[in-house]
Amino acid sequence: MNTSKIQNPKSEIKSLDVIDVKDLIKQFDLDAIRKSTIKYYQAILDLSNALLDHLQKLENISPDNKSMQKLKLTPEDLRGQIKDVRNQIENLKSHADQFFIQLNEVNHSTNLIQKLAELESMPRPSFEFIIENFVNIINKLSIHNLE
Repeated sequence: MNTSKIQNPKSEIKSLDVIDVKDLIKQFDLDAIRKSTIKYYQAILDLSNALLDHLQKLENISPDNKSMQKLKLTPEDLRGQIKDVRNQIENLKSHADQFFIQLNEVNHSTNLIQKLAELESMPRPSFEFIIENFVNIINKLSIHNLE
């Protein structure tokens, strides 16, 4: 069983809901993620996919939606806002993908133990910080800011 996997992403992140950092963090086994570099990067992939799914739901909001009308936001405006956020999340996902590519290369190297140690010791921010950062970015989208 993958200990970093989001348990019920569809029920946890609804189309117009502001994402709650604490609720999202609870969906991950933080102890396992902190102890394992591989689980850390797998959790980054899982998080990225859940956030990209959330953005997809936002992009598909009907122009007749009351929030869209209240903000005088067109679907094109919303897609424009989402595009930059999507690129940031895809960049995060790309870093995790790159880790797994490097791990595969290390597994085929002649100096395996040293290379694994180097890969494991690469600096990286805490998983909680990454979640908080990306949730803040998404929650700043106009569709979430009905005052």
